[in-house]
Order: sequence, then C-alpha cells, then structure tokens
Amino acid sequence: MEDHDHDHERLLDARRAARAMHPSGHPKRVAAERAVRESRKLRRGGDEKNALAAALRQVISGLTQVVAALEGTVPAGVPGGDRADREIDALQCFDVPPGEGLTRAEAAAAFRQNGLDPRGFGSWVRRGLVTRDGDSRRLTDKGRQWIAARES
Repeated sequence: MEDHDHDHERLLDARRAARAMHPSGHPKRVAAERAVRESRKLRRGGDEKNALAAALRQVISGLTQVVAALEGTVPAGVPGGDRADREIDALQCFDVPPGEGLTRAEAAAAFRQNGLDPRGFGSWVRRGLVTRDGDSRRLTDKGRQWIAARES
C-alpha cells in the first residue's frame, strides 16, 4: 500500500503541474485528472473489500441463525438448551406485577437473549400466552399454566 500511496502522491504532483501549465480541457490536464481519479478508486478498493467482508459476515451470521432455528438448535453464543427451555425462559420475562409490563424493546430483548426471533411474539399473543395493551406486554394466566405444564 505504501508504494501505491507514493504513486498517488506523484500523480497529485503531476496534476498540480498540469493545472498550472494547461487550461481546463487540455489533453494533458484531462489525462492528469483521470489518473488521479483512477488512483483514488484503487485506494478505496480496500475499504470496499472490508465493507463487503463485513456484509458477508452478517449474512453468514443470519444464515447460521436460520439453520439453527430450522434444526431446533441453539446458535453459538446463545444461552440455554432446547427451544422449549428457551421459550419458557423468555415467557418468564413477561411475568411482571399487574399494571406493569415490558415495552416493545424490552420484549424483543427478552426474545433475543433467549435465542428466539422477536417476530414470534405475535403467535404468543394469538395463543393467549401473553397479552399486549398499548406498549405494555405481560404474561397471562394461560401463559403461566403453559410454563407450569412444561416445567413439570
């Protein structure tokens, strides 16, 4: 990279000289401008490669989670055992005193901490395990019974 930096500096010097000696549109000045632009593209190539590598890592991570969900296993770095245990742990986060409840962000965090997709919350509401009232989410009696049945 140091060689390229040295070459780029040399091209910048040549462009300065071409600007001083030639009017806008002159073939030598245009050539110097193009050379600097091409050099900049090459210099940015490393940043683009790093960005691409980061994006690919995110895709791989997402695919790993999808595979884990399909297999019913826990992705690396997620505590707990099988899916039923993780669902119980997540549901217990919603067992709060009357008048209180989890916000949407807190509910999503409870899912993620247990290796679950927060988009599954709606099915818990439909099944009557959790109730949602405005921005308050909490466990229902049916949800407590579901947990008790799974823990026994």
